[in-house]
Amino acid sequence: MRPGKNTGLAIRGPVLGKHMHKSMIVAIGLTQLTWGEETAGGHARVALLVSSSTYQSGKTLQAAVSIEYEPGWHGYWVNPGEGGMKTEVKWTLPPGWTAGPLQFPVPHREMTGGLSCYGYAGKILVPVRFTAAADARGDVEIQGKLSWLACNDKGCVPGEAGLKVKLGAGAELPGGDADLIRKACEALPVVDEKVKLAVEEKDSNVHIRLTGVGHLDLEGAEIFPVTEQALDPGAPILLKKSADGFETTVKKNEYAKRRIDTLELLVAGVGLKKALLVAWKQKG
Repeated sequence: MRPGKNTGLAIRGPVLGKHMHKSMIVAIGLTQLTWGEETAGGHARVALLVSSSTYQSGKTLQAAVSIEYEPGWHGYWVNPGEGGMKTEVKWTLPPGWTAGPLQFPVPHREMTGGLSCYGYAGKILVPVRFTAAADARGDVEIQGKLSWLACNDKGCVPGEAGLKVKLGAGAELPGGDADLIRKACEALPVVDEKVKLAVEEKDSNVHIRLTGVGHLDLEGAEIFPVTEQALDPGAPILLKKSADGFETTVKKNEYAKRRIDTLELLVAGVGLKKALLVAWKQKG
């Protein structure tokens, strides 16, 4: 939470964890870790869903973490904004297995005690892909520990819960969650190699320009900064038509380093079939 800024949030036990946004002091009250197919606590219910109840050695298995926040509560995206905490997971996998990153859907703007944040309310599915060991055999179990922060206008409560799924070896056997997981994957942001991002800093502002977008409808599209503490999240960042593409100017984040050298953005709009991921890196 910004020093000296009165947000009206109730502080029920100030703790600043290593995964917590440095501007946020939140309430303590971790839920007891419970291993099971579906667990609740921290004002959210979570579960690990798999597209198949079986796996094949050396091949990938598509899965998703289901998170459903209680009414009136919200959680956070990979960039929590002015206040909040990332939703993260630590996996315990069978020998030789690997897990890809959590792939979050397009966020919404949320308010936490007067702070502008990026996150989710209601229920979301967060796809994740596992790769079985080349020599994997027999029944296996995937376990994980999910941590998140749920907030409303009165305060925030961190949650922690166990995820677990058992898999048997064999040909793919789609389960009842396969279609839900497929739709969640189809809705994820994509990279369009035609789209180019240019970034220019001037004083305390950052000018953003997208070119190579003639095949896209970006009018009124909104930018969500994937890169933390780069752009000010205080107001929606909306694109406007320019001579050769779309552009906008936004205030630099007060916690940004002296010079922004990399920037990744998510671009979402009603005219886009899929949200876009674009990235820029300072030359030299």
